[in-house]
Amino acid sequence: MRKRASVVLFMMIAVSLTLALAVAATDAGPAAGTWKKGSAAGVEWAQIVALTNGFRLVLNTVDPNGNPIHAEFTGKYDGKDYPVTGLPNADTVSLVKIDAQTLDCLYKKGGKTVRTERVVLSKDGKRATVFKKGSDQTGLDATVVSVWDKQ
Repeated sequence: MRKRASVVLFMMIAVSLTLALAVAATDAGPAAGTWKKGSAAGVEWAQIVALTNGFRLVLNTVDPNGNPIHAEFTGKYDGKDYPVTGLPNADTVSLVKIDAQTLDCLYKKGGKTVRTERVVLSKDGKRATVFKKGSDQTGLDATVVSVWDKQ
């Protein structure tokens, strides 16, 4: 059961980051702002601040035990690794903008890929769907799809 809780926590955090990344990969106007997703652990919030050729993400959520999680990073859409703070299972992320609606993210821990994610922003910019695949610190693999709404 503890293994499953770890997987769920990592998935929620990674999805939160990816959502913010995907939204930020599109036009900076619609990307900036607050995004929300309900989950088994509660409501997750992602705040995106648009920057030139990139963005800053701040995520506040809780783990399955109700403990607060605060994660953040600043990155560009250039495929380079950028540091991530606050995530137990990832220390860097790289971003590649596929098109105006799609962003691919690669999360690594100690240089090893732990998760890949594709984020697709709706045409109206109000919803983002995140498709992720990877493993947590226990080595358990999973594929998850989640939906975020712009507030």
